[in-house]
Amino acid sequence: MKILSFYKKRIVTIFVSLIYCLSFHYVYLTWLEPTFGYFGFDYIYPGSLSIISCYLFLLIPSLWLPYNINKPSQSIYTIFYIIGYIPIIFISFITHLDAYSSLITVYIIMLMGMYIMYLGSNSAIIFSIPINLKYFWIMLFGLTGFFLLYTIYIFWGTFKFPNFFNTEQVYEVRLTNIPSHFPFLGLYPITILSTALLPFLLVFGLLYKKVVFILISIAGQVLLYATTANKSFLISVVVTFIFFIFFKNFKNFSIKIMLALSVCMLLFTTLSINFTTENSGVFYFVTMMLVMRTIGIGGISFNAYYNFFKTHPFTYYSHVNIVKPFIVYPYGSQSLGEVIGKEVFNTDDINANATFFITDGIAAAGLPGILIISVLMAIVFMLINGSAKNNSLLFCCLMLINPALSLLNTSLFTTLFTGGLGLTITILAFYKTSSTNSTYNTLGS
Repeated sequence: MKILSFYKKRIVTIFVSLIYCLSFHYVYLTWLEPTFGYFGFDYIYPGSLSIISCYLFLLIPSLWLPYNINKPSQSIYTIFYIIGYIPIIFISFITHLDAYSSLITVYIIMLMGMYIMYLGSNSAIIFSIPINLKYFWIMLFGLTGFFLLYTIYIFWGTFKFPNFFNTEQVYEVRLTNIPSHFPFLGLYPITILSTALLPFLLVFGLLYKKVVFILISIAGQVLLYATTANKSFLISVVVTFIFFIFFKNFKNFSIKIMLALSVCMLLFTTLSINFTTENSGVFYFVTMMLVMRTIGIGGISFNAYYNFFKTHPFTYYSHVNIVKPFIVYPYGSQSLGEVIGKEVFNTDDINANATFFITDGIAAAGLPGILIISVLMAIVFMLINGSAKNNSLLFCCLMLINPALSLLNTSLFTTLFTGGLGLTITILAFYKTSSTNSTYNTLGS
């Protein structure tokens, strides 16, 4: 019976993955390419046999994709497969990024990387940092309070609340509301607050029905939004609530996520096509944020980085601050995103950040870089699982939402050191929820 159950779950996972890929394919043809073709979302029909081969590469990871989540890092792995891997494969193929024979080599290496990370997501380097809870809360509130006061001091007199749905207002704040100077901490407090400290208060408040904690967290994220108009500050709150309400036990996690995204893509694309004019309005905005900015942009970023680094020197990880003193960074004072924005998109207004497969893989060392960063990501997955051994699965997965979203758009090293993932792992190692609801009370694979 267990064998039959295993094969049934695997068939369902593959089938739902196919539905998700077909949904994105349809949305790409009917809305994304007509609306944003100028931005690189081209469609070059490769022929039926070639499309079948593309779908094979899209679906192969579903052979081992977790059906249920029983370790925290599996949630990050699943999200990366759905929103990171699939768009990269599909868009690079459908835009004919390179000769198909060359693309197949790229995809085989990416599959190897996906499997390496899968192995890491199923393992753990178990460790914990015992600490008296009294001192834990003192440190947490002390750090949160200090960083909030720092942010208020730096941005005093410049707080702005642009219309969330007005892209022009948002970008105006982003370009004009950065202070001319910072104390030595820079923007680090804002990123740590938004990705680790405030999310902890929100998750704790939701799990233990502490309304004050929830309100503090939401108010803090709103305050941060008023500094640099980063929509992810507010989106992360909404996503956390959605996961808390609909994914409490993480059974059928990958199935639920893919079906939900498929329905939302098809629904909002249909509404945008039929009820939107001149690319404006709520339906257009939601469709753009979901289909283009969240799912599709990873594929365009991969194309841009891949083409650029075919003819330009790799960074050999000198884009990472701790490596830069030992290896010369070939692009001066510009970040990788700024380099790609200027050289590929011909503008200084785009900072083309990209996921770790791209920045720490292709940009760092070409195709071998994908395997290198996959090994490092697998080790991080094992550290996440190990640090979470004394905490409930729900608590850990909710805490990892922000780092997971960050990994879709930034380097692993940035996410780890300044994007909150490192601090999140530390918090999981420090804090202990009920042992009766431990991460390792598994749901099955």
